[in-house]
Amino acid sequence: EEEALIAKKKQHLTLLDKKEQVLHTRIKSYYTLMKNAVADPSQINLFISKAKTCKELRTEYVQVLDEMYAIRMELESKYTPTYSDLDAFDDFYCAINDQYTSYLEKKQRKQIDTPPNKDQCPKLQPVTLPDFNGSPEEWPTFFQLFSKMIDENKNLSDIERVSYLVMHLKGPAKSVCASVAPTAENYKLLLATLKLRYEDKRMLASSYLDKILNFKQIGIGSEKSLITLMDGCIEPINALQQLRLPDLLDFVLFHLVFKKLDSDSAMLFENNNRTTELPKFDELVKFISEQTKIHSRTSPIDKGSGSSTSKKCNNNFNNNNKPPSNNKNFLGNNNYTLLAHEPSVSGAERSPVTPTQKISRSQFKCALCTDAVHPLFLCSTFKKMSIDDRWNYAKNNKVCFNCLSPGLHLSVSCKSDKCCPIESCGKRHHKMLHRYFDQSNAQKFNKGSGGGNSSSNPQDNADQTHTLCATSRVATAQMVLLATA
Repeated sequence: EEEALIAKKKQHLTLLDKKEQVLHTRIKSYYTLMKNAVADPSQINLFISKAKTCKELRTEYVQVLDEMYAIRMELESKYTPTYSDLDAFDDFYCAINDQYTSYLEKKQRKQIDTPPNKDQCPKLQPVTLPDFNGSPEEWPTFFQLFSKMIDENKNLSDIERVSYLVMHLKGPAKSVCASVAPTAENYKLLLATLKLRYEDKRMLASSYLDKILNFKQIGIGSEKSLITLMDGCIEPINALQQLRLPDLLDFVLFHLVFKKLDSDSAMLFENNNRTTELPKFDELVKFISEQTKIHSRTSPIDKGSGSSTSKKCNNNFNNNNKPPSNNKNFLGNNNYTLLAHEPSVSGAERSPVTPTQKISRSQFKCALCTDAVHPLFLCSTFKKMSIDDRWNYAKNNKVCFNCLSPGLHLSVSCKSDKCCPIESCGKRHHKMLHRYFDQSNAQKFNKGSGGGNSSSNPQDNADQTHTLCATSRVATAQMVLLATA
């Protein structure tokens, strides 16, 4: 039995020896093919196909050698394996593998450097996707269609998705992404940039509200005008409701008031609420209230001029209780300028008359003589009244005691700085309301200049023109007073 076992091992050893020779011959043929491919490039592809199996060929060769050496060690106790045949095999294997790797690298570089044939480039299939030009109202529709048709389509690559995206961006929307290269790697960044810019619920709701508020009333109830009403008013309302704001009424109130703010206040409110998506109406009211307090605390105090004017008049006319002389200003100053103040043409406000301005008597309608056109201080009927009757008329008809303007303002708010020119008076009333105004005083103040506050003999012709002027005098012998106090 032992002899039979030894004979069987010898047969198996012979078989392994033949297999080792075949494997060694094959790797040598691959090496020869490699040499031929260097000289003849037409054989490179054949060499590459053969060289792909070199790694498996070496693994099989090592297994055959191990089994051969194991059997020989059993048959010959003094036998020692050297693996010299494996060294020779590896020499062929390493050379073949290096050349095979080099050929593969060259082939890849050639494919990269060669531009693709236009006829072989895949073409994007046309899609029915609307263009987006940056309008807030169009963003929800565009983004929803793009998400369903392009972004969620698993059959498309990122380079195809970004191509579709850039293709359908127009105007301001395309400018938003101008700084980002439209590559496959930047697709998510481009989409996120658009969402950050246009996915603003407050901006969208404000746009719908403005469209509703700015819609003009239709002229006639025709089919065309009613369709216009549906498109311009009803559809924005439906779109506003689809936003599902937490409190629609609160937002409407906020929007109405916020639109009335000046640009600086609106900017300040936005800076204070930049992290709030939908500010509340109460927050806006609180902001306005706080800003009101800030302005009231920081604005300069507007001091009234009524009391100071009266004091000035009293100081000027009561200076040492001396009457005005012929060679000095009766206001007690060496230099002065007087302005005439009369009601404006519309009667709505009083405006100062410049020194060279001419005013026609036809611009004034008497409040007492309804059919005559002249100021009240020129009215002959008013002149014929007693002082008490003049006072009563002025009180009952809300006539300014200072300038005799009818129904425009009271004497306390009269902007004229004139006071009563009667000696030692200087109070805030017209000279025709001075209770001690007699004929001698009238002659004194009317002499030479037409009177301090009115002319003594007014004409009733409505077309006659009177000139009211301001006069500045420096220690002259004569002064000119205007027609009003």
